[in-house]
Amino acid sequence: ADMNQAQHVFECIENASTSSIRTMLSAYYHNKLYVQCIDFFKTLQITIEKLDTKCVSIVFKACVYDIGCGQRLHDQLQLQKECATILCDIEVQSSLIAMYSKNGMLTKCESIFENAKTDIAIWN
Repeated sequence: ADMNQAQHVFECIENASTSSIRTMLSAYYHNKLYVQCIDFFKTLQITIEKLDTKCVSIVFKACVYDIGCGQRLHDQLQLQKECATILCDIEVQSSLIAMYSKNGMLTKCESIFENAKTDIAIWN
């Protein structure tokens, strides 16, 4: 996939939608361009309205390779009341557990798991 061309097309979009943002994040992630995925997310300056669970989940998956960025994003989301539903999403919680576990942060994993254990899907 030619990500430079995709980036160029994205930059031509005025007021990019959540869907187009999610598509770019997904393209970077699935092409194993994890650093570029994170960098793209950082440069977006996304407003809460344009942030959805799929976008956040993709970014946390990419942050396996940049735990500092993942932790900062997680902390920021925890501080914002309007992001509570995002952090309660099973896909986001699974991505957080993967991110923290792959970086040896098992206490964080346990904390997320404990808060989510009512949903049996997280047990996978």
